[in-house]
Amino acid sequence: MFAAHTWHVARPPPPPAAGPPAEPTAPPLPYAFVGSYAQGSNETVYFLTRGDRVYDVKQGDRLDGIYSIDGVENGQLIFTYMPLNIRQTLPFGGGP
Repeated sequence: MFAAHTWHVARPPPPPAAGPPAEPTAPPLPYAFVGSYAQGSNETVYFLTRGDRVYDVKQGDRLDGIYSIDGVENGQLIFTYMPLNIRQTLPFGGGP
């Protein structure tokens, strides 16, 4: 006389398992190259900007406590993002 009826609601399937976490990466370099200056045999000084601030840096300097200036290769300043020990480059065109 009466058709069978159930109030059971099926659960949705579980979400797929997440893969391994993404490899941490350094944020993009926040600095722009402005110019450089070298007098005689003295070490070259590189001028960088970040916002309205100008930095004069040499190899071995640290910027904002998280970037180190490691040197120059092929027309690029070499930085290390110290929290993750990741190397980054900033082209400045031309040789050192």
